[in-house]
Amino acid sequence: CLKSRDTSLQRMPPKEKSAADGIVWPVDAKGERSTTVPGKAVWESAFKAVGQGELAAKVSAEKDWRHQYPKYLNELGKLGLKSRDNALSIAREGLKSVRSTFNFIRNNEELPLNDAMERFSKTPKFQTGSIEGSGAATTPGIEIPLKDKILRGQDAVDQVDRWAQYGCIEPDAATAVKTLHGLGPSALPLAGHCYILLGANSELGPLPTLLRLGATVVAVATRRPTRWQR
Repeated sequence: CLKSRDTSLQRMPPKEKSAADGIVWPVDAKGERSTTVPGKAVWESAFKAVGQGELAAKVSAEKDWRHQYPKYLNELGKLGLKSRDNALSIAREGLKSVRSTFNFIRNNEELPLNDAMERFSKTPKFQTGSIEGSGAATTPGIEIPLKDKILRGQDAVDQVDRWAQYGCIEPDAATAVKTLHGLGPSALPLAGHCYILLGANSELGPLPTLLRLGATVVAVATRRPTRWQR
């Protein structure tokens, strides 16, 4: 008779995932929070808002959404640029779809986002704060950190050209840097300009650069107080 030599080798039950708090992706038929189906539903609504039912159907039928979505977003962007009405219709219907598609969790209770907006509309809103810097904006100019150096002026221009030729940045990104460099220092002081930045504390975000150049930034960040300290 053979017995298990060590009960610790037996398969352990999966750890129970802690419930999220706030807006969440809806649960699919498999009990998972997939991003693909609800995400596509939002984009379909945006296309339909400007009479593009055929493009909406293509979004719905797309099998390789992870790799093919940029072409659909490019098309939607072009449609939005055609007129103010298009841009507003896309935004309104997209947000309407988000509210009817996504869910909301509070106190371990999950409900549709639309219902949550009604129920919790009288509760305290998000808190905001203001931080006023005491330093002076730095001397304007294009700066590109590369390894242990800071490239400025023509060195920075030459480097973006090399990156574009190599293929690690888009040619229009290099063109934008060179155009800004050609405009001179008068184009860069940002005092008096206000930027709204989503994901303000992301690793590759422009927050430090904007602040360094004297801009005012409305920073929207994740619910991680330790990240706010940055």
